[in-house]
Amino acid sequence: MQQIFPTQTFSSSSLINTYETGKYYKNYILEKQYYPYQFDGWVSRKHYGLKDLNKNIIYPKQTTLAEYYNNNGNLHTNIIFVVDAFKDFKKYQDNLVKQNRINNLSIFTKLNVEKSTDSLPDLYLKELNRIYEIFTNTYLIESRRRQIIDIFTFMKEFIHFITLITSAGPINRSSFVVSKFAPPSLNGLTISFQNIQYDADYVKKANIYISDPHFDHFVSSAAKFGFFVDRNFPFNIVADLESPIMKMYARKRGYSTLQSVFDNCYFVAEKADIDSLKNVVLSFWNSYSFTNRSQIINSNKLETRKIYYNQLTMDTFEQLFNINWQIRLYLYIRILESKLTLNQNKFEMLYNESIKINHFSNTENAIKYINTKIVELTPQIEEPETYLTSADLTIKMLASSIDPLPTEGIIF
Repeated sequence: MQQIFPTQTFSSSSLINTYETGKYYKNYILEKQYYPYQFDGWVSRKHYGLKDLNKNIIYPKQTTLAEYYNNNGNLHTNIIFVVDAFKDFKKYQDNLVKQNRINNLSIFTKLNVEKSTDSLPDLYLKELNRIYEIFTNTYLIESRRRQIIDIFTFMKEFIHFITLITSAGPINRSSFVVSKFAPPSLNGLTISFQNIQYDADYVKKANIYISDPHFDHFVSSAAKFGFFVDRNFPFNIVADLESPIMKMYARKRGYSTLQSVFDNCYFVAEKADIDSLKNVVLSFWNSYSFTNRSQIINSNKLETRKIYYNQLTMDTFEQLFNINWQIRLYLYIRILESKLTLNQNKFEMLYNESIKINHFSNTENAIKYINTKIVELTPQIEEPETYLTSADLTIKMLASSIDPLPTEGIIF
């Protein structure tokens, strides 16, 4: 197979590089008619394995992830029946090598796993820490700090800040799962033989895989064991949950249907959203109060006034900000994250209905109602995904003037 990428594809501009790479992939690489077992996680299967059949946002349960080691003795995890299928696939490939059916110079002689399932708690915490740094180091200029005399004035600044930040990145846990800041490998279904980012190095590696004489055989062999090869990352394989072979591996582990896989192997992310959001807000306050501890808010010849900040327990926080306030904040953030344009009356109607559901049923159903309405109101436009890093979030915030909010829009 001839080389896919022209040698002069890249310039010194990373923006041009990304554009050119995307153009070549879109126009030339892995046409469906030649490679039927491909997977496109940027467009047709965006959020694959991160949404169930009911479009609930999901992520794998730790208890259903099986551990295994790569050739270097490094530990990896994937959904248990996916690991079963991969081990058989690897044995099959190893046998081909022993039979000299794969050339010793081929990159497919050794399928060494470099990346598997990413940890949602670790990635989410890392992003929250980044957002907190932006909050304290960029947003809280001196004039804003002087306004903070207690948890209530702090919360006013925090809400103003998240109104700005959610245009660049998510706050809620479930929103993070399907955001451009979270890798698709959160789904527990992805196995990568390279651990590289989407850059010039990625293109060179992709070209090595696609140009290998055994690439066609690799794609068809992967399909024999229920795997797609990722169209955008040809060194990745992804479990095809609808293939007869992968279904067989799932049944052997007790999962008879696709929905039973989602029900038993995954959490519905929104169920933890309120608890997660409370922890975010409280940790922001406790981190701020611990770091600052005290502040002189009035100093002149006649009077010097110094205030002291106290850290709060979750019980105290919930007494100060009850469940109605928490639901209102959650609804407010979800609207911002979804980039919806609603008037105040519509916002209040959604809020009041959510409170009624919480009162007569429970908080979980109130949150489910909010997310159902958000999906209904959000235009269903599928666009190619671009995966950003935390650095992009920082740049966006640093470049922002952080001006006061316009008078129009929803008031929290």
